[in-house]
Amino acid sequence: MKKVTEIFPADDFKNVAKNAAEALECGLVIGYDKDGYLCFYGGGLIDGKRPRVKDWNFMIDVFKSELIAGKYTENE
Repeated sequence: MKKVTEIFPADDFKNVAKNAAEALECGLVIGYDKDGYLCFYGGGLIDGKRPRVKDWNFMIDVFKSELIAGKYTENE
């Protein structure tokens, strides 16, 4: 099983975002803003090119599919 990487302390989102930014060349952040609205951010390069909508969609679809299939476990 794959693990969803959690960078401790997980309750400090600034720390999570900083560590993720250091590890990823391209990625998405999906979360809630301070007013409780769902928001999205994406950035980086894939093979030296800016990601397109299809790239973001692919990342979301793969993660969602694997998550629903139970391929991720919670960190213990």
